[in-house]
Amino acid sequence: MATIQTMAPHRLKQNSFSLPTFFLLLLSPTLWTCTPAPSSSRQTVVIWGMNPTIPRGGREQYRRFTKAHPDINLVAQAQVAAAGQTMESMQKLMTAIAAGVPPDVTIIDRFVVGGWAARGALRPLDDLIGRDRFLWSDFYEPCRDEATYKGHIYAIPTGTDNRGLYWNKRLFREAGLDPDRPPRDWAEIVSYAKRLNRTDQNGAIITLGFSPIYGQNALYLYGWQNGGEFMSPDGERCTMNDPNIVAALDWLVNLCDALGGAEQIGAFGSSFQGEDQHPFLNGRIAMIVDGNWILGVIARYRPDLDFGVAPVPMPDERQPPISWAGGWAWAIPRGTRNVEGAWTTIKWLIGPQGHKANAAGEHAFNQRLHSPYVVGMTGNGRIDRELASIYNPLLQNDHLAQSMEMFLGLMPVSRFRPVTPVGAELWNEQARAVNNAIYHKMTPQQALDTATANVQRALDEFFRWHP
Repeated sequence: MATIQTMAPHRLKQNSFSLPTFFLLLLSPTLWTCTPAPSSSRQTVVIWGMNPTIPRGGREQYRRFTKAHPDINLVAQAQVAAAGQTMESMQKLMTAIAAGVPPDVTIIDRFVVGGWAARGALRPLDDLIGRDRFLWSDFYEPCRDEATYKGHIYAIPTGTDNRGLYWNKRLFREAGLDPDRPPRDWAEIVSYAKRLNRTDQNGAIITLGFSPIYGQNALYLYGWQNGGEFMSPDGERCTMNDPNIVAALDWLVNLCDALGGAEQIGAFGSSFQGEDQHPFLNGRIAMIVDGNWILGVIARYRPDLDFGVAPVPMPDERQPPISWAGGWAWAIPRGTRNVEGAWTTIKWLIGPQGHKANAAGEHAFNQRLHSPYVVGMTGNGRIDRELASIYNPLLQNDHLAQSMEMFLGLMPVSRFRPVTPVGAELWNEQARAVNNAIYHKMTPQQALDTATANVQRALDEFFRWHP
């Protein structure tokens, strides 16, 4: 029988790497640990990022894995903080490595794989992939590239996503727009948004025509669409103030101003709540750029919603579409003693059995809620097609399945955030630049010059210590 342990959280400052800190951190991380009864004939694999305490996909994966691998004592720890994107997350893993007690497997957001690999936190997997003739080519190219740093593979994707434009067809009809024709370029986004935007007599927004802030409106997408690049090809220079990215940010600023300004939009969004109160579901936003996971939210809370989804419009409708993908991956930290057990675990989790177990758990969870289940994307095109053939026919709403097909079709044209030692800094600074510009604290040029300088400073500091 599994035992469950909880401990009080411990927060670590960014510069605290003293020896006492190592022991404090190791003694008091936030843990949800499921540990099967020990056996002298079993090997132990400690995995950060799996939570079998919740009756969803992770629990079903845990149950089926332990049944299929009686020789492995899988110790699952839902280290949410350690699996994320922050400097604290990096320090937690680096601390465990320095103390000689890293987990055998850890979950990691792929866009920070480069940062972790560059600091020696991850074990390269090339030898294991080559030895076992692992079908690396089955994964989508953006997912493979995002998990690769300086020619070496450091993580195996376990999920992915990309972005599209959602629009509310009822609100289109009320504004006199064709409900089956979304905007086709940036100019039409502005034109449609202004027609869809509704305010009260005091100028407060009632319905937001387009969401330039909420959803997944990262500057990455618009910068790439406009031909910009955030890092130089050699990875040594931040180029976020690329003129094409400046122009994209200027477009976002003008769009916000056309809808009443960032202050009004921010005030409008202050009441937004959880999934069941998502502003697109309740008609408060007419158009939004968001991920494929919103289909699952729609299926659960508003299966009757009259909506459309399409590729995000490009600056010019004659340009082929671009989306951007992200997601998580499993990795083996440097210093792991049980490499073979870790690799066996990862291969099962990201293989057909592991993903089918996760989907079965998620489907059962949704059934208990009397909610349709929209299967997500795994990062592996072959497995995605197999899961879609199982679960899409169960959807009574054909539109949900067709929308998911649209997202799958965007994977070949999806970009990914630059693989760099300063991936987290780049992400934070692009978001800060957007806020500084749309709130008119700085011009787009000033905001991006400042952001570029901050990222470059972090990059130069890294190279100073890692020549």
